[in-house]
Amino acid sequence: MVALRLAGLEIGAEQLNKQMTGEGEYAKQMLQCKPRLAHHLRVQEQLFRKRTWSVLHNTVSGQFVRVDCRLWSALRQLRGELSLAEWLQAHEAAFGKVALLESIAQLHRHGLLNGMPAAKGDSLRASKAGGFNPLMVKLPLLNPTPLLGKLARISSPVSGRIALLTIALLAGIAAVIAVLDSERLMFDWQRVLSRPEQWWQYLIIYPCLKGMHELAHGLTLQRLGGQVREAGISLLVLVPIPYVDATNAWSLAHRKDRLLVTGAGMLSDITLASVALFSWYVLEPGGITDMAFSIVLMSGVSIFVFNANPLLKFDGYYLLEDLLDSPGLARRSVAYWQYLFKRYLFLAKGLSRPFVAVGERRWLLPYGVASLCYRVVLSMVISLFLIRQFHELGMVLAAFSIIPLFIKPLPRLVRYLFLSVQLEQVRRRAFTRLVLLCLLVAVPVIAIPLPSSTRAEGILWVPEQAEIYASEQGQLIRWFVVNGERVVKGQHLMQLASPELTIELQRYESSIALLELQHAALRSASPELAAKRKVEIEQQRVIAVRLQKRIEALNVYATHAGRIAFDQNKLLTGQHIEQGQLLLYLIEEDALVVRAVVDQRQLGRVENGVIKANVRLAADITTSLPATLSRQVPAANNRLPSLALANAGFGGIDMESRQADAKTREQIFHLELTLAPTMGEQGLGGRAFITLQHPAETLGKRWWRGSRQLFIKHLGA
Repeated sequence: MVALRLAGLEIGAEQLNKQMTGEGEYAKQMLQCKPRLAHHLRVQEQLFRKRTWSVLHNTVSGQFVRVDCRLWSALRQLRGELSLAEWLQAHEAAFGKVALLESIAQLHRHGLLNGMPAAKGDSLRASKAGGFNPLMVKLPLLNPTPLLGKLARISSPVSGRIALLTIALLAGIAAVIAVLDSERLMFDWQRVLSRPEQWWQYLIIYPCLKGMHELAHGLTLQRLGGQVREAGISLLVLVPIPYVDATNAWSLAHRKDRLLVTGAGMLSDITLASVALFSWYVLEPGGITDMAFSIVLMSGVSIFVFNANPLLKFDGYYLLEDLLDSPGLARRSVAYWQYLFKRYLFLAKGLSRPFVAVGERRWLLPYGVASLCYRVVLSMVISLFLIRQFHELGMVLAAFSIIPLFIKPLPRLVRYLFLSVQLEQVRRRAFTRLVLLCLLVAVPVIAIPLPSSTRAEGILWVPEQAEIYASEQGQLIRWFVVNGERVVKGQHLMQLASPELTIELQRYESSIALLELQHAALRSASPELAAKRKVEIEQQRVIAVRLQKRIEALNVYATHAGRIAFDQNKLLTGQHIEQGQLLLYLIEEDALVVRAVVDQRQLGRVENGVIKANVRLAADITTSLPATLSRQVPAANNRLPSLALANAGFGGIDMESRQADAKTREQIFHLELTLAPTMGEQGLGGRAFITLQHPAETLGKRWWRGSRQLFIKHLGA
């Protein structure tokens, strides 16, 4: 796909050269035409990597083109006085025919060159780049220059340095708050994930944050002497987001000014997030703090997921361009990879080497690969999201994400292979090499089996009768067994003491003794009073018996035979034990299992066979324990074996809520795995991470199964 993507792009210079060297009336018109620079072109010199460049500005469309200063000295002679043939002849020795034709094509494509003859199908004519795409729609609404001018005058007393220091101070305070109250932050993060019914508010907050973000770009550019010609609403994957056209930042001569305009949006996000975090910290929990936390969360997502990402053409990309002093980084990276593929894969002739300044190659090569891989992953993620949310309509929308990246390059590649003059002498070798490259990519995908496994989560579980709880509260005074020891039914395990119960029992015993003396004295003198004392004695004895039983319950005995397991760090001699507290487990050799859950997609792989299973316990993640898949429940339900498996912000099963009887959002299937008898005792009742190894299979088979399951689940196909 890399070869298809990079080698399949057309070069306007090559097509222009074919038109000029061909026969016919149009070729003569091309040679005899007298092109002239557009009157709406403005030129400004800028320094990049210690080399002077001319930045050409189309004041009508707002587009910018960067041209080498030496080449611009030749282009500026296009005043409608020289024919194209005469101009090429005059400068071909200094720059080369290909470089001159590329510059002509670039100026004509950006509307900066007039007087070129039009032809049907002319690739140099301004064309719609990709056509309509509902996933990326821009709706221009207004010219914000008057509004930004007023805001610039109002904010003029505040210098840029003071603003930056204020933002830095706010960000520092916010960082301290985040460190000091990190536990509460994590709690709110988990609460947000467990309450999806409130996610609607993020759809409202995010466009508002983006509005402030774009306003910061425009206001900063206005204050630095630039202009914002357009503002409106863009629909990015169907989400309405405000935008401003800040391309005029290229007219700023100083790099630090361009960096400030590019970074102004993220500085706005940081400011809003800092103020919101401070409000969340000082105010009482409620609706306002929930909204403040939402602003913090969405600002973080906006900065780290989108704007600061240099692999997408957002703020991070333009910051990287200026920091590296490498304008047009993405375009030039693609052009350089094109050159490498055409020269070394297709063995093309007559190529002009793209200009690469000293030190730029180390950025161009890895950036092109990283950007392409990221775009592929992002395209797949967006497509899956649309299909899952909108089903049949999502399939149509997903096509607008997939076709430009995977399908559109194919006809360009075919056209280049069959028609390019660069391959006239090596066309057969180019075809052969391309076929070999495709086979080299396809064979591992469809023919080489690779290890296959399924990852799942579960809990280390024992039957309820194997859990021993404290019947009474008291102080642990003695152990009669050690951890891991095998015991028999009725064996004394541990002893608790409760001075309160002992004192209360002694008080009742003393009261009973006193009543017995009174009963003996009144038996002959007053039979009626003696009968009352008798009733009181019986009542006191019932209470004393109950107290005696409670004291006896402080001695813990084994309910059945098994192996003792308890947490030695939580049950120490002298420690206070609460009533109902889990004390220890009595594990039978065949009773210790892991209860795991899988979704429909994972179940299909499990049913294909499990060769081996391994379990890692959260209590000891470094140790892998062998296990055996012992039971598989064929029917699905929405119940988790434990809320420990629910999504708490860092993985887990998505729940409708965090209530004890809550259901999972999607149906799940239950598995039981038996652990080896020799495993350790730690982690009982805790989380377990399971790896199920399946028979080896090819990547193609996995992709086919995943696509089929996707269609069945969301489209009913």
